[in-house]
Amino acid sequence: GLVAVNALSSEYKVEIFRDKKHAIFEFKKTKLKNSKIADNGDSPFSTKIEFVNDKKFFESLLPDINRIRNRLITASAELDEKMTFVLEVDGNREVIKLSLDDHFKNNCLTTGKVENIISLDSIKKPEKFRTMFAYEDGGPVSPKVLSSVNLLPVESGGTHVNSFYDLLKDFFITKAKKNGYKFQPNDVLYGLRAYLTLNLIEPKFSGQTKDKLTNRKIYFDKFMKDIRSQLDSFSNSYPDIIDDYLRRFQTYRRKLDAKKLSANGSGGRRASTKFTKLRDCTTRTGELFV
Repeated sequence: GLVAVNALSSEYKVEIFRDKKHAIFEFKKTKLKNSKIADNGDSPFSTKIEFVNDKKFFESLLPDINRIRNRLITASAELDEKMTFVLEVDGNREVIKLSLDDHFKNNCLTTGKVENIISLDSIKKPEKFRTMFAYEDGGPVSPKVLSSVNLLPVESGGTHVNSFYDLLKDFFITKAKKNGYKFQPNDVLYGLRAYLTLNLIEPKFSGQTKDKLTNRKIYFDKFMKDIRSQLDSFSNSYPDIIDDYLRRFQTYRRKLDAKKLSANGSGGRRASTKFTKLRDCTTRTGELFV
């Protein structure tokens, strides 16, 4: 990444304190103009990088502060709790320090009305797939899922999110059939709030901005197997919680079906096989001709 930054900068400077030495490298228009390495036992910091964007490559030289802030929030939540990050813009200092639980509650939840937060891990050293999820009452019906890969926020999701969705659908539909509940697979995403943390050896992204993970879905099977096993164990230990979720999904499905029947309950007519254009079924006893 540093090579790319240098290539797109009119000025670029790297300053390093390491092994009791102090090194400075200065570039102008990608060319090294000055370098200096001297003995120095004092280490006020490890590495500092300064650069000025080259205006011939960018429409605007102003950085996206929100993107930088989100990166620091993610790092603060996932790294050692002893670490503190400071974002300083035009003399205004913002201290960023929070736990993973705080990050989940602050950025995944909209109303804060959740009774249970489930955490599941799959570690295949040095790789890891961790998820925290809950179901929120109130707020948007559609799922809200945040994720990071190697400390990088992945804002547009990707195959890792789809794999997690499929796991939840299969798990809850299996439980529903066993316990006599009826709903559609997508209903298990109703009110879902989740945060996925991944450490991968070879992550693949779409585009230079790395907003979406594109590793093949089979890549995540090894993690999903572990997480499914842990979810089964959780179900055995807390059957009442799982039963509440199943009831929640069924109630949501019934409300959707009731709305559809109400919307189509008047003005419709039963179709005849003599007509080539068929009408919508308006009751549960309607017939569909194929």
